Amino acid sequence: MRNVVGGAGQARSPQIVADAAYAVLTRDARTCTANLFIDDEVLLDEGVTDLAAYSAVGFEGDLALDIFVDPA
Repeated sequence: MRNVVGGAGQARSPQIVADAAYAVLTRDARTCTANLFIDDEVLLDEGVTDLAAYSAVGFEGDLALDIFVDPA
């Protein structure tokens, strides 16, 4: 992980995906079908503003971006 995302501390824990999946699956399907969801964006939409709890090792900075997602 150190070489891929700039350090293991920026890695996301599996809990972020679980919480984001729960948020998406409990939404009204008529309003969210056929969308691509990114875990941190889903949680921000749900009002979660502190994502530090989702760091794999308690990192205090920003979580690393997914390598398959364009940051722009």
